[in-house]
Amino acid sequence: MRAFFSDGTSLEVTEHTAFTSADTAIVGLVDNEAVGVAQGGPVTITARYNGLSATARVTVTEPTLSSITLSPNGLVLTKGDTGQLRALGSYSDGSSREVTADAAWSSSSLSVCTVNLGLVRAIGPGNATVTATLLGKTGSANVLVEAPTLQRIAIVPPNAVLRPNLIYPFRSYALYSDSSAREVTTASVWTADNPSVAEPINYSGYWGVWAKGVGTAEVRSS
Repeated sequence: MRAFFSDGTSLEVTEHTAFTSADTAIVGLVDNEAVGVAQGGPVTITARYNGLSATARVTVTEPTLSSITLSPNGLVLTKGDTGQLRALGSYSDGSSREVTADAAWSSSSLSVCTVNLGLVRAIGPGNATVTATLLGKTGSANVLVEAPTLQRIAIVPPNAVLRPNLIYPFRSYALYSDSSAREVTTASVWTADNPSVAEPINYSGYWGVWAKGVGTAEVRSS
């Protein structure tokens, strides 16, 4: 605040001025600065110095949303997995707060992923953009869904006691990271470490093990 004198000079007198607010529930005063407490106004602020006074009217408005940022800015998931995105809103007064629950969420490809309140569920391989929208502002993140990876191959039955000179059916299954399984009996390469005892053979389009002699053998599918 400046005081102006009759000789045309002026002086900064803020530190020596008494300030009051007509409604401290809306506009407070901290170290001679007006601070918005709640939305409302206008509120009259009065400054008194050396028997003179001046007034100003202050209106407090809600800060406006400037932008939305998603965290993390990208997800890499495997089919069947889930991942959480969070939306952070930045406001005109420099503040920020989480708006995950307030935003409207969408996915650019529902065959790749779905999203609900920031929780992303991987549906199938591919890329999609997940968007959070609030009060006309949007934030987005890329989601990459990878195909499930092969974990191991299981043979059924895993152990067997066979009678010589007979052929027994065996099956092999590929087990994937998303807990799915696929039969790969005819697509696999079958081997045995002791073919004089047990030999994998293809009969009528199906794989089986020919028990050729007495002993122990390990059969593999790869």
